[in-house]
Amino acid sequence: MTNEVFIPEPPSIKVGIGNLAIRFVKKAATWGIIYLWGYFSISPGWLLGPLVLNVLRYQWKKEKEFRILSAQAQAKASEKEVILARVQDLPAWVFFPDFERVEWLNRVADQLWPSIGHFITNLLKTQVEPLIKKSLESYSLNDFNINHVLLGNIPPRIGGIKCYDKNTARNEIILDLDLTWAGDSDIQVSIKGMRASILDLYIHGSLRVVLKPLIHNFPLVGGIQVYFLNNPNIDFAVGGLANVTDLPGISSILRRVLAEQLAGFLVLPNKLSIPLVHDIPMKVFKCPEPEGVLRITLVEAKNLMRMDFGFFGNPAKSDPYVVLSVGAKKFKSRTVMKTIDPVYGETWEAIVEVVKGQILDIEVWDFNQGTSDNFMGRVSVPIRTLADRGESDLWVNLEEATSGQVRIQTQWMTMSSDRDDYDDRVEEAHGRQLSTAVLMVYVDSCKQLPLAKAGISTKPDPIVQVSIASSAEPQETWSVKYSRNPVYEQGFVFLVNNPEVDDLDLRVYDEKTKADLGLLRLGLANLFKREGMEYFNQPFKLKRTGCESSVTLHLQLYFTRKVPRRVRTRRSRSVQSGEMDLDSISLLGDDSEDESETDQQNLQKLSIISGGSVESLAQPELRQRKNMTTRDVKNVDGKVVSGPRILVSLQYNDTEEILAVTIHRAVELPSENSYDLPDPFVKLILLPDRPKKRKTEYVQECTSPEWEETFEYSIPRGQVRDKEIDLVVVNRKGLFCRFGDMFSVEMGRSADLCRTILQLCDCCEITGKTTSRWFSLSRPDSPKLEVGSFF
Repeated sequence: MTNEVFIPEPPSIKVGIGNLAIRFVKKAATWGIIYLWGYFSISPGWLLGPLVLNVLRYQWKKEKEFRILSAQAQAKASEKEVILARVQDLPAWVFFPDFERVEWLNRVADQLWPSIGHFITNLLKTQVEPLIKKSLESYSLNDFNINHVLLGNIPPRIGGIKCYDKNTARNEIILDLDLTWAGDSDIQVSIKGMRASILDLYIHGSLRVVLKPLIHNFPLVGGIQVYFLNNPNIDFAVGGLANVTDLPGISSILRRVLAEQLAGFLVLPNKLSIPLVHDIPMKVFKCPEPEGVLRITLVEAKNLMRMDFGFFGNPAKSDPYVVLSVGAKKFKSRTVMKTIDPVYGETWEAIVEVVKGQILDIEVWDFNQGTSDNFMGRVSVPIRTLADRGESDLWVNLEEATSGQVRIQTQWMTMSSDRDDYDDRVEEAHGRQLSTAVLMVYVDSCKQLPLAKAGISTKPDPIVQVSIASSAEPQETWSVKYSRNPVYEQGFVFLVNNPEVDDLDLRVYDEKTKADLGLLRLGLANLFKREGMEYFNQPFKLKRTGCESSVTLHLQLYFTRKVPRRVRTRRSRSVQSGEMDLDSISLLGDDSEDESETDQQNLQKLSIISGGSVESLAQPELRQRKNMTTRDVKNVDGKVVSGPRILVSLQYNDTEEILAVTIHRAVELPSENSYDLPDPFVKLILLPDRPKKRKTEYVQECTSPEWEETFEYSIPRGQVRDKEIDLVVVNRKGLFCRFGDMFSVEMGRSADLCRTILQLCDCCEITGKTTSRWFSLSRPDSPKLEVGSFF
């Protein structure tokens, strides 16, 4: 074998005159700036700000690129490679028996991806582009166009499929898909002639697929409905002139606009309907079918984070406002200035089409004049829990925040055709802007529409706009290009305050010229008096058209029925004192207490919970446990436990991927002496993530404190078994024996009273079942001083 010696080539010395001039100008400009900086004695502070911003921008961009590249690598690999590489990111089917593995479907999607790509490209051009264009017009950004769509070679990946076989209709099949798309896409757009690129689009969420109706002929299914139950997670990189949006403030605005447009297209109540047969009316697929109405009252908030600066000795405050979301529908509260304990008292109503799986999302923001608003925390509450409870009055803890709680009151109402229910709602809504009925409007088609302008032969691009006098937001159909006889087949749902006096206003106009093509005003009193309160595919003549123009509508009116507060009753059990295993106690009710008490009394009995863990309220269980002796408690192994111990409940919601940890109480905490009892509180640390520490309120001078507080952690399904929770019981007094004696300091006294570590793989059921258990607490091995424990 011949040994070859590598001899590097000498650098080329051939430099053109143009390149030499460019180098000279760059060097001269650099040294000139440095000279002028010193000559004018400019403060270095003007350089520090852009330098810090540039460093933060670079770090933020690198972290985003790492997340996208990791997701792309996972999407390209097989599930076996994913399992071997990252155990914590296991697919949903590994841990959850109701989610089934569908690797074969991923292979099919891989082969069909080119065809699916063409379908999505056409969808973006025909339906998504008009939505984004209309949204950007409010920012004075016109002429938006999608020039080129390249979805890449990486198809979406399905981590698992759940098929519902209970509590579903006989003529439909419901599937939930754990969908992740980390594609190498390149979507080129232009705004006012400026070109930009949206790169490496990432989408993750729970996609619902409904197959209905079931028929007796091939293909056995009449059509397919596809939609997201809740807003999916969206991320992407940008290129071209849009690279300026890598700055965090502007980027958040762009992402918010795109997320809102996706929600307006594919998040409930918006659906993508694909009929498979032609002899089934489109109303079956495209007319909304609400399950009920959720009335939400934002009462107040307290102990929010201080986002503004305080001057001249004044404490820092915030300017908080709250955004509530149910699917694609958003509600925004007013802004309360200069406070961390705002009071709102605002009420909204949301139409809910799917109870199981949807959430009420609550976000708190700090208003900033002229700059982007600051995030102050969020919380998610399952709507199914609120619907099961009927009426709720809850304090919920904010996630992704150091402190903060929000109080909400909710009322669940179902659909009804009983006039008695309507009379009850009218009495309740008297003097208030509350709904008493729900109107479903299905716009089928229009016929013989006039031309947009007289003397012009071009056919119009008609849009139908529908509104209710008591509703502030009108709803519109898609535009149909160049047609005087457009077919829409779209459905809408409206809340009606008073169907006896309200009117349905319908306007048909041309998208290009904004000229009216026809108007219709229909009094809902006529519908109210009809048998069944329904117009079935009824044609109505349009006014101000100059010809025989008409619109075909299907109208259906329903009343709302208030669901009473759920009353829980206790089951009688014969329990011998000292022989009952507290770990096996289920959440029981109490028939001695009616939960329909006054709001003030009921609020005092509610636990401070974190959203999504409403089902973990365990007041009746605790009342039963108070009657038991705290001595000779048995642990899960049946052994008698003595010494310091703490009662904790764990519940993992596999649908929302939320772990709820409830700290109930502790007994036999250590104390130096009987006249100087500790002020204990519990500090929670999620390992190995170590996010912001969470802690309970402290209880004054007690060795058997009760907290009844619930905290939530957002943990992916595949990572639950790898997590641990470090529970530390801390004495708030800390450094000083007695607060009154400021000079009586015991430096050897530890702030940590005792602690324990919960292994979630051993003590948490990931099937949604609530696990309540006593855990032994161990004292610190050696006394130490932890100043950080007080904060």
